[in-house]
Amino acid sequence: YFKKTIDYRENVTNKLSEKFYRRHKVEEIEYGPEVTKELSKKVLMVTKYCIKNELLLCPFDPLHKKSDYLEPLYLADRSNRYKLEFHCAECEMHILSD
Repeated sequence: YFKKTIDYRENVTNKLSEKFYRRHKVEEIEYGPEVTKELSKKVLMVTKYCIKNELLLCPFDPLHKKSDYLEPLYLADRSNRYKLEFHCAECEMHILSD
């Protein structure tokens, strides 16, 4: 494997996946959030879909208007709130646990 350290995004959630990475010389393994139950301030999803673009607020699109929204922006459901981070140069939106 090309890394010596992997984090929760590699989705190690059981002993078989840990064994695989150990066999490939990974030295430090962080288990996935399904196991650790630790989601605080972690990136849950990276998407090319962007709310700024949907609202015509993309800073890279000359046809879009200047944003009057104060950042950070959030998505919410009945029980959770998710912070949005915009990585406009890569045209990505990151959804984080709050």
